[in-house]
Amino acid sequence: MIPRYATLSDTALVNSICGDPEVRKWTANDGAPPFDATPWLTSRTALVVLVDGGCFLSNHLGDTTYEVHTNVLPGFRGKAAIINGGLALMLAFLTSPAETFKTRVPANNLRAKWFAEALGFRPTFLQERKWLQGGVLHDIIHYSLSIDEWILRGHLATVGKLFHQEVEKLEGHPPHAEDFAHDCYVGAAVAMCNAGHPTKALKLYNRWALESGYVPMKLLSTSPLVVDAQDFLIEGVKGEMVLKLKEMDHA
Repeated sequence: MIPRYATLSDTALVNSICGDPEVRKWTANDGAPPFDATPWLTSRTALVVLVDGGCFLSNHLGDTTYEVHTNVLPGFRGKAAIINGGLALMLAFLTSPAETFKTRVPANNLRAKWFAEALGFRPTFLQERKWLQGGVLHDIIHYSLSIDEWILRGHLATVGKLFHQEVEKLEGHPPHAEDFAHDCYVGAAVAMCNAGHPTKALKLYNRWALESGYVPMKLLSTSPLVVDAQDFLIEGVKGEMVLKLKEMDHA
């Protein structure tokens, strides 16, 4: 299954995953009621992503921050979960308002700790004796992953590199110096534009560009897509990006 957002029609599927006894024994603390997907799937702010053998539930904490809860069936754990988790993160970062994901891991759940860290989450703080499970109070480790940290892991660096190669084909345009971070951010911006989210793309790219000494881009139009990249324009034509040199005024 290609990762996708769940809808109300997926209620039974989400319940079957998140309510599975082999999942619930790790995700529910003592006294928790049976899982019900309805509040998640009717919420205007929650993100629910379905993958093969799993479901990621994210509740909105405010601004652009979400808390993610992982639910993976036994036959889809390990390397498969890492792949599916990475694809779910990509979907959410590219197509939702999310810019930061938080998660909580009970200290007794070593697999969840491994999973969070493998996806790039970093521990931020510890709460002692906050998770009651099996009659024992366990510590909870809080983790966080920002979109900037995710971008700089290089998931879309190749997309940025290919984009720069197209820029260099423009007449009179100088070669682009190697810059891995620039490739990462350009690749993410291109992917977000292709996913129909140019406003988020330019917001993130320009924030990084101002910090890094690059010239910010200007979003001239969202439909059709037109971006001013200083000496050339990026236009969305039939689902593809076309680069055009700007016509310069002469005195």
